[in-house]
Amino acid sequence: MNRRFDLTDEIIFEENADFSGGGMKLGEAEYGTLLTVPGASFSKKGMVAIERAKANGVRILNDIPKSDTEIIPLDQIRQLTKK
Repeated sequence: MNRRFDLTDEIIFEENADFSGGGMKLGEAEYGTLLTVPGASFSKKGMVAIERAKANGVRILNDIPKSDTEIIPLDQIRQLTKK
Protein backbone atom coordinates (compact mmCIF):
# COMPACT_ATOMS: atom_id res chain seq x y z
CA MET A 1 0.00 0.00 0.00
CA ASN A 2 3.09 2.24 0.09
CA ARG A 3 2.12 3.99 3.32
CA ARG A 4 4.60 4.93 5.98
CA PHE A 5 3.67 4.35 9.60
CA ASP A 6 5.07 4.40 13.10
CA LEU A 7 4.13 2.40 16.17
CA THR A 8 3.81 3.78 19.66
CA ASP A 9 2.17 2.79 22.89
CA GLU A 10 -0.68 4.47 24.71
CA ILE A 11 1.56 6.24 27.23
CA ILE A 12 3.81 7.83 24.58
CA PHE A 13 0.71 9.00 22.70
CA GLU A 14 -0.98 10.33 25.85
CA GLU A 15 2.10 12.18 27.07
CA ASN A 16 3.56 13.47 23.79
CA ALA A 17 0.86 14.04 21.17
CA ASP A 18 1.00 17.69 20.13
CA PHE A 19 -2.05 19.38 18.62
CA SER A 20 -0.81 22.99 18.81
CA GLY A 21 -0.39 23.49 15.05
CA GLY A 22 -3.50 21.65 13.92
CA GLY A 23 -3.25 17.99 13.02
CA MET A 24 -1.20 15.74 15.27
CA LYS A 25 2.52 15.51 15.90
CA LEU A 26 4.57 13.00 17.85
CA GLY A 27 8.15 14.17 17.98
CA GLU A 28 9.03 15.59 14.55
CA ALA A 29 6.52 13.45 12.61
CA GLU A 30 3.05 14.64 11.63
CA TYR A 31 0.12 12.25 11.33
CA GLY A 32 -3.28 12.46 9.69
CA THR A 33 -4.54 9.05 10.84
CA LEU A 34 -4.50 7.28 14.18
CA LEU A 35 -5.19 3.54 14.30
CA THR A 36 -6.00 2.18 17.73
CA VAL A 37 -5.89 -1.57 18.06
CA PRO A 38 -8.17 -3.86 20.05
CA GLY A 39 -6.83 -4.18 23.55
CA ALA A 40 -5.37 -0.67 23.69
CA SER A 41 -6.06 0.83 27.10
CA PHE A 42 -6.17 4.61 27.28
CA SER A 43 -6.34 6.62 30.47
CA LYS A 44 -8.68 9.59 30.75
CA LYS A 45 -5.81 11.76 29.46
CA GLY A 46 -5.47 9.46 26.45
CA MET A 47 -9.19 9.63 25.71
CA VAL A 48 -8.98 13.42 25.81
CA ALA A 49 -6.01 13.26 23.41
CA ILE A 50 -8.05 11.10 21.00
CA GLU A 51 -10.87 13.65 21.10
CA ARG A 52 -8.37 16.45 20.48
CA ALA A 53 -6.99 14.50 17.52
CA LYS A 54 -10.50 14.20 16.06
CA ALA A 55 -11.11 17.91 16.61
CA ASN A 56 -7.90 18.65 14.70
CA GLY A 57 -8.94 16.61 11.67
CA VAL A 58 -7.04 13.42 12.47
CA ARG A 59 -8.80 10.38 11.08
CA ILE A 60 -9.38 7.85 13.86
CA LEU A 61 -9.55 4.17 12.95
CA ASN A 62 -10.45 1.97 15.89
CA ASP A 63 -11.61 -1.11 14.07
CA ILE A 64 -10.65 -2.82 10.85
CA PRO A 65 -12.04 -0.52 8.15
CA LYS A 66 -14.54 -1.96 5.72
CA SER A 67 -12.59 -0.81 2.66
CA ASP A 68 -9.37 -2.56 1.70
CA THR A 69 -8.16 0.75 0.29
CA GLU A 70 -7.76 1.95 3.87
CA ILE A 71 -5.94 -0.98 5.45
CA ILE A 72 -5.44 -4.67 4.82
CA PRO A 73 -7.24 -6.76 7.47
CA LEU A 74 -4.89 -8.71 9.74
CA ASP A 75 -6.42 -12.08 8.83
CA GLN A 76 -5.77 -11.36 5.15
CA ILE A 77 -2.15 -10.46 5.88
CA ARG A 78 -1.75 -13.72 7.79
CA GLN A 79 -3.13 -15.68 4.84
CA LEU A 80 -0.78 -13.94 2.42
CA THR A 81 2.28 -14.61 4.57
CA LYS A 82 1.54 -18.33 4.99
CA LYS A 83 2.33 -19.06 1.34
